[in-house]
Amino acid sequence: MRFVLENMEKDVYYLGLQIANENKVVLNRIRNNGCAAIIKGGNNYSVDLGFTRIGVPYFDCICRYYYEQQHLACKHIVATALMYDRHRNIPDPDDNMVKSSCTTTIAPPQEKRP
Repeated sequence: MRFVLENMEKDVYYLGLQIANENKVVLNRIRNNGCAAIIKGGNNYSVDLGFTRIGVPYFDCICRYYYEQQHLACKHIVATALMYDRHRNIPDPDDNMVKSSCTTTIAPPQEKRP
């Protein structure tokens, strides 16, 4: 979860936490170095996360947010990471960890002028 926290906004963490707590994550492939999942909802989203053979972290989601925000972690990735950690009996991060780790801030959209 730590590498996901370092690549996201704080608000996204809490949206992902809500998805995880609502049991909308189906871990469909669990590996020693990561997992793949489907997030159930209005649309289903595929997520993959883990580490490469040389230990480089990676995550991927098919949602628009992930691609529009230049591959920052989305709520689907957060929910998957939380469920993967819970599967391995790793507790959720506390608020202090979330606040200190989420260093990325996305600028608000600019107003369009006529």
